[in-house]
Amino acid sequence: MTRLFVALIAALILVACSDTTEPSFSSDVATVSQAKDFNEWTPWQGTLWNACHQESMDFDGKRKRLRTVTEDGNGGFHFNFHRNWHGTAIGQQSGNVYNINFPINWTENSRGPYPYVFNRVWYNNITCRGKCATQLFRTKYHLTINANGEVTSEKETWSIECKGP
Repeated sequence: MTRLFVALIAALILVACSDTTEPSFSSDVATVSQAKDFNEWTPWQGTLWNACHQESMDFDGKRKRLRTVTEDGNGGFHFNFHRNWHGTAIGQQSGNVYNINFPINWTENSRGPYPYVFNRVWYNNITCRGKCATQLFRTKYHLTINANGEVTSEKETWSIECKGP
């Protein structure tokens, strides 16, 4: 039960990180022959934390969101998501300039509430343009819930690596 709660919290965090302007899933489901696509570039600005340099960075860029939702004809749904953030950031204390590339890919496969399979791969690359460290953040998450609502597989791995000076 605790693992299911953790999985639900992780899913809620992903939903909270998405935009409220994105169309809801329920209105965007299509048949196999009519897979529904959502594809757009939008501006992206704000502040990020750089763990390698222990400083905040102001960034400006754009974000691509791509989603495909398909119904398999047997009551199952297949969601494929790809998001990619690109931009430039400047360290607030150091003045270092960085290129930002954050690709996220995840898939969801479900038939009713269960069984359910969720996979997410997320890379955050903050590449220094000068003589400073590049930050590489990697996380992978997998969750499987069987037809009885029991978590049968759950695994998460992550790492942060600082490369360079």
